[in-house]
Amino acid sequence: MVWKVRCGYSKRFSPEMIRPGIGLREMGCLPPDTEETAPFTEQELTAAVSDGDHWLTDNQYGFRQGTGTDNALHDVLETIGAATDKYVMGVFLDISGAFDNVWWPEILCALRRMQCPRNLFLLVTSYFADRKGVMVKKTSMVEKVLTKGCPQGSVLGPLFWNILFDSFLCLPMPDGCRALAASHRAKLLRVQRAALLAVTKAYRTVSTDALQVIPGIAPMDLRVIEVGKLALTRVNGQVEPQHRRVAWEKVMEDWHERWSASEKGRVAFTIFPCVRERLKLDFVLGHQSEQFLSGHGNFKAKLYEMGLVDDPQCDDCLVPHTMAHILHDCVCIEDLREILKWKLSLLGLDFDLAVIKAADSDAKALLSEFARKAMRRLSVGNRARDERLAADPLQPDSDPETV
Repeated sequence: MVWKVRCGYSKRFSPEMIRPGIGLREMGCLPPDTEETAPFTEQELTAAVSDGDHWLTDNQYGFRQGTGTDNALHDVLETIGAATDKYVMGVFLDISGAFDNVWWPEILCALRRMQCPRNLFLLVTSYFADRKGVMVKKTSMVEKVLTKGCPQGSVLGPLFWNILFDSFLCLPMPDGCRALAASHRAKLLRVQRAALLAVTKAYRTVSTDALQVIPGIAPMDLRVIEVGKLALTRVNGQVEPQHRRVAWEKVMEDWHERWSASEKGRVAFTIFPCVRERLKLDFVLGHQSEQFLSGHGNFKAKLYEMGLVDDPQCDDCLVPHTMAHILHDCVCIEDLREILKWKLSLLGLDFDLAVIKAADSDAKALLSEFARKAMRRLSVGNRARDERLAADPLQPDSDPETV
């Protein structure tokens, strides 16, 4: 079955949401992964438009297996190097809201031009037909007929975009001109963000800046620039080690500057203010510890900011329920805090966040362990069990998650 109605629920619903482009923006998209036929169809469609006389142009480097922005950058450098003129001009176009405005009727026209097999064409036609988006809040509802849009995380979205944009890449160009397409920085970071969410098990409200620093994974756009610079230093297809070191140092410098200047992920910044030092640390994050380190999780103060709870205060202490409160003051995890203090004392460290963040991996691993146990206890499903364990807090932890 292919779903035809996509519903959304909002605590902040208002009549203004029915205006074009506001509120219902995401409702104009196909469901990300609910279609049972999507993976099969994606493979079949890819084969259909990548083989024969009407396949996708090779100038499309975005969202295709075996190619990426680094390949597009290398193509640009080769084109510049082969030019006989003194100057080479580049015109860069950024299509705002590209995926959100993929018009489905034009995709069907493009598939006809590509001579898509009839069975697949009919399946895609049915896939687009009679779709609706519904926004609901209590007794209020807005319904919209959908004719465009593919979310970034959908199975077929990238392929549909390539099919739609291929007609532009095939336009006749003057001599010496070429048109290339690739994912730009924002799209690169969106793709990386999806992977980082899976790696860190973080909530989707965590900023991309924090998602990169917490597990210690460099921004993808900076790595692409690194690859492009290294391509210029190749001699007989090889890159000298010193050039790799210089390129990596530039990545670290730009990453640290970006992290320091960012207005997001400031809770994580208090623990990891330096990306170089973060990369030196060796400990594994889990879901609970990531909540603590990012400040996005089962904190009532954060949930209150998002309009998901009516009270920001800690149930036990009647003060704002934040990461800092849990670390320093919350009475319901006082036993865990005392254990953390004791373990830090064995390392010759005081119980202070500034001291912990300046220390080595052992201290931060203890903080991560404390965060995991504290967040697990504060969760509704585990609190009753952990209150029983609080009578003997030194007993072995049976949680399979490791730190």
